Amino acid sequence: MTSATIERLRAVDRVVLLGANGWFGRTMVDLLEEAYGDDLAARTELYARGGHRLSSSARRDLRVSPLSELGSLSAQPATLLVDCAYPTQEQVTALGPEAYVEVVGELREQRRAALEQLRPAAFVSLSSGAAKLFTDGLPMAERTQVYGEMKWLDERQMLELCPELGVRLCIARVYAASGPHMTKASSYALGDLIEQARAGGAIEIRAPHRVMRSYTLAADTLELAVLASLGSAPERPELFETGGEQVDLAELARRVSLVVRGEEPELLLAEPDGSADDVYLGDPVRITQLAEMHGLALTDLDEQILRTAENG
Repeated sequence: MTSATIERLRAVDRVVLLGANGWFGRTMVDLLEEAYGDDLAARTELYARGGHRLSSSARRDLRVSPLSELGSLSAQPATLLVDCAYPTQEQVTALGPEAYVEVVGELREQRRAALEQLRPAAFVSLSSGAAKLFTDGLPMAERTQVYGEMKWLDERQMLELCPELGVRLCIARVYAASGPHMTKASSYALGDLIEQARAGGAIEIRAPHRVMRSYTLAADTLELAVLASLGSAPERPELFETGGEQVDLAELARRVSLVVRGEEPELLLAEPDGSADDVYLGDPVRITQLAEMHGLALTDLDEQILRTAENG
């Protein structure tokens, strides 16, 4: 994290973090710990769907309150609200579309209530490239359709509400992420390839069609979103999409093997079935502009792989 980010965070009286126990939530705790050190617990309030204790990367014991207690927030000035709370796309299948929509609707209302009560100086929210897929009307699986529509509705809510409340807003649309705290690693292409590389032997590419991805370190995404939100104006919300070097899975597997075990891999490629390419890439223009504006060097792909593998 840059010294500029640390200074900006230290100038914030209090940070409220929603979804503290997930991948991006834990990553945000790391950033806050770097900025606040022993004052971490005193300067932050952490929330997740269920209340529990959380041990930070430096083994600080932190209380995580249930999201249902958001109504007890007391308004204080110069507060940063960071929202990483969201049921994953897999939960559409696990819960069923109707139940999933109901859960997301409850979160949406909790978020609205928190914004109206807290009136933070700035608000950071994580969205998904699935929201863009939905608005583009592209063919997609049902769970992606439901997930993308819910993310799009959340974006609309925040883009309308935050200017009304005078809250500076940054929305980060995440496409493909990397870094420590990856949950259910085998369900992500990068995590699966790292696990295969660690196991030794050939690396299998199971997709019967071309898959293209572009990775951004989770910590970079959050750091840039924090800087962008604190540097924006309420009437001009910021929205950027994650993006970096574009690779197909075969090239990603090769890079993973070189980083994890220092050798070119033997690749086992699935037989092509004629299905359409899976291209899921964010537009890197705005994130690149913001990174240059705030003096943040985005982490390159090989370093992203290394950090994910070392801390996964």
